[in-house]
Amino acid sequence: MTARIIAHLKYTPILGFAAMLGLVRIGIYAKLLDVAEFGLLSKALLISGFFCVAGSFGFQILAQRDLPSVFAHHRYRHGLVILGKAGMITSMAALLLCFLPLLRFVPLQVSALVFLIAVLHGWALQNFMLLVLDSRSRLEMIPYSMHILSRTVFSMVLASVIALLGGGGIGILLGELLVTLVLAGRIMQKLLSAAHFSWGIFLRLCKKGFTRKEWSVAGILLLGTTLAFLSSSADRWIAADALSAKQFGLYSFSWIPLVAAMSIQSLLNAGLFPLIAQRRVAGSDGKALRVTAMVSIGLLLFSFAAAFLANYLIAWIIPKWYGQYTEALPLFLPLLLAAAFRVSDFWSSYLIIVHRHISLLVTQSFLILTAFLYCRYGLQGTDWMSDPYNFTLLALFLAVGNYIVNAVVAFFAGYKVGS
Repeated sequence: MTARIIAHLKYTPILGFAAMLGLVRIGIYAKLLDVAEFGLLSKALLISGFFCVAGSFGFQILAQRDLPSVFAHHRYRHGLVILGKAGMITSMAALLLCFLPLLRFVPLQVSALVFLIAVLHGWALQNFMLLVLDSRSRLEMIPYSMHILSRTVFSMVLASVIALLGGGGIGILLGELLVTLVLAGRIMQKLLSAAHFSWGIFLRLCKKGFTRKEWSVAGILLLGTTLAFLSSSADRWIAADALSAKQFGLYSFSWIPLVAAMSIQSLLNAGLFPLIAQRRVAGSDGKALRVTAMVSIGLLLFSFAAAFLANYLIAWIIPKWYGQYTEALPLFLPLLLAAAFRVSDFWSSYLIIVHRHISLLVTQSFLILTAFLYCRYGLQGTDWMSDPYNFTLLALFLAVGNYIVNAVVAFFAGYKVGS
């Protein structure tokens, strides 16, 4: 047990540092680009991020679930083939999306070129994340953490240099794409050498594909991860389509606290998820619910205080360091409050632990559909859709709604089991 704790303490700071640098990286890009160009970059990264979530059709999550068991039985070649199959599916998805501009369909009002680069950016990142699953699934957490940190550092440095030289948002995307491909290529070559695979044998094994049952399970996992992604970013998708590049640049800049909140929540959940699960195994659903409530409510109260303090600091920092984003100042407070709800939401973890996945999916689907349908059919063409501030209220609505509904469902589930 002591050895596990020491190992955890070794790699967690590395991942935390990588997450912090990821936020610094966005701040650097915002500083180096004008507002409209930053808005264009943000739209491209949104497309890339969505592809990275959905591009493998759920097989990244399936591999993440199954590989630890595969490696525990020393079936390392089989594990590598699973990753290869997922990579091939991701590549086919990216190839198909590259034909969308020929059908005269390009989302978020970006050019065909920006869309294609964004898809390739997401494709490269998806494959990189697949490959680092190897070390993660072997519980080699230091190498895994260093892979993540290396990509963050090298991408930030190269992309920043390109931006300084006038490469703009497209240059930043290409710089990150290049770094990701080089690192992924190096990792892939090491894995093939360790497994004593040639490229030919490896590709022939990967062509066999997944079974019908695996496709079915992956589809369910895909639905869950896609809904989770959209529930936390639906406001950005609607805003990216409705606002001009400059307006969306202001909105994306003010969204940085929400990115930070979700990164912090992910790090906290890495430790709290097994803790809640252990409370359930050692005691009952009721004990797990009490831990979840204590953490979620306590952290929410703390985050409220932090949000108002952060808003005060932001009002002082932006005019001094980010003068081109002064118009974004009114956008921060609603998004900081939304961040407080996002960072404090561990109700969803509890619902997963007690096998209430369907309740979670229904909740997320309802909120996403409500937001989309109201904006699409109730507000389309009105002045409401042209004001970035209104989208901060939408983000707050989604965060509050997600927190409250998940809390109510969690208490209902805990009460039902306890009664």
